[in-house]
Amino acid sequence: MKDLLIIGYGNPGRADDGLGVAFAEEIEKLTYDYIEIESDYQLSVEHAYDISKSKLAILADAHTSCSEPFELRQVKPSPAFSFTTHSVSPENIVKFANDLSGGEKEVFILGIRGYEFNIFKETITERAQINLKKTLDCFKNVLKESNPAIIRNSLQKICLQG
Repeated sequence: MKDLLIIGYGNPGRADDGLGVAFAEEIEKLTYDYIEIESDYQLSVEHAYDISKSKLAILADAHTSCSEPFELRQVKPSPAFSFTTHSVSPENIVKFANDLSGGEKEVFILGIRGYEFNIFKETITERAQINLKKTLDCFKNVLKESNPAIIRNSLQKICLQG
């Protein structure tokens, strides 16, 4: 597993719900050799294993009510692990990843502001595309560094500015 894991998730067939996947796909085009990229429709318990093997992880998803263009926060593990077959929270994923690794994993959740989620089309709305571009511009600067500690510090600064 590489130093930084980015998991973009959401349903690209439901307009802005595909923002997390679009973010991951765009970062993958940068071909940084220290970044592992995954995309999925939703978080699953299997992602905890991948997170447990990485030094740092970013979970990218569309968000219905965050600030424009995005919000970033560090994910704290839930006190106890639980999930259903249909969903598992980022906090539960981090708890399970910590249990697997025997340590404290550093995971950030990136919420990119979207607007339209209830229509079936594989196109992100214009407003959400603007948010995605601004988010990518910010993260391209952060990810130029290949040192996980420097990336972590930059992400924490973004969280504080939030």
